[in-house]
Amino acid sequence: MLEFSFETIDELNSENTRKCLVTVFVNKKQYESGKKVIVITYKYKYIDGVNILECDDDTPVLSPHPFHDFNPESRWGDIVIENSLTNELINYLVMDDVELTKFSGFSTPQRYRISIMKSLSNFWD
Repeated sequence: MLEFSFETIDELNSENTRKCLVTVFVNKKQYESGKKVIVITYKYKYIDGVNILECDDDTPVLSPHPFHDFNPESRWGDIVIENSLTNELINYLVMDDVELTKFSGFSTPQRYRISIMKSLSNFWD
């Protein structure tokens, strides 16, 4: 299992001091049928000053949560078919900021990662 964490901030509202710590868990599995999948799971913590809140199903999806403006059903992760596209998306998702900046153009690493997370949710199986 691969584990990777990154922090998000509200890039559009500097008055919002809340941060969201995102932890990504990636687990590759193969079913008895031979079908290979990637199980992607996300966990979140809101950090506001010294206050830390572990997110659960009852926690509101607030900015800067990566899915605050997207399908909230995907916020905990998805299962996707393992193929060259999904493997490459995962590789970019877990890159450190310095490396990801080389490939993300004018987008910040945070915005690029969130786009990858949302893209992966479109491939759920």
